Amino acid sequence: MWATDDVIGLAANIDLGKIAVSKNGLWTEDASGVVFQDDTIKSGVFPCLTGGGYEVRYAFTNFTHAAPAAEIWAGVAAS
Repeated sequence: MWATDDVIGLAANIDLGKIAVSKNGLWTEDASGVVFQDDTIKSGVFPCLTGGGYEVRYAFTNFTHAAPAAEIWAGVAAS
């Protein structure tokens, strides 16, 4: 569950074809870590955000939390 003021992080590892998510800078909690993998990611990704009924604030320059550690990418996306 997300709550007001949670910081949701997204990271893409193009070389491995994986996408990971974090909540408040934690890449290893509950539904965090590698959440998607597909070889088509290896051709590149583009930032985008789609949603409805939510208020979202985003920043691409003011990084509060660190990128995922290398061992996060060893994870397999849940099916």
